[in-house]
Amino acid sequence: ELITAVMLPRDPARRDAACKVAKRASADSSIVVAAYALGFDTARCVSHARLAYGGVAATPVRATATEAFLLGKVLDADVIAACVERLQAEFTPISDHRASADYRRQLCGTLFARHARGLAP
Repeated sequence: ELITAVMLPRDPARRDAACKVAKRASADSSIVVAAYALGFDTARCVSHARLAYGGVAATPVRATATEAFLLGKVLDADVIAACVERLQAEFTPISDHRASADYRRQLCGTLFARHARGLAP
């Protein structure tokens, strides 16, 4: 047997995104990779938050403190700015030949802000 397709139901209240930052687009080793799933209730408050990052720890990790902070909040400019600060403090990545720890921390916040600004009311 061969699986040729997988269909998942789409939740119109949830916005998903993923992005990868690498020195070359075809590089298998990324500097930072991020995946987001944000759900909203009828009042535009965040009802579901999953923020996952790779390249900031030994294995991919979720930003659970920032996820908890987001719940029940409207995704406005102030909340996005607070999330950027929280994300930059939530991880302790290492420096290596691909990028410094500071650059990786900055990317965590910047990538989220880029995604979230497109969702803000």
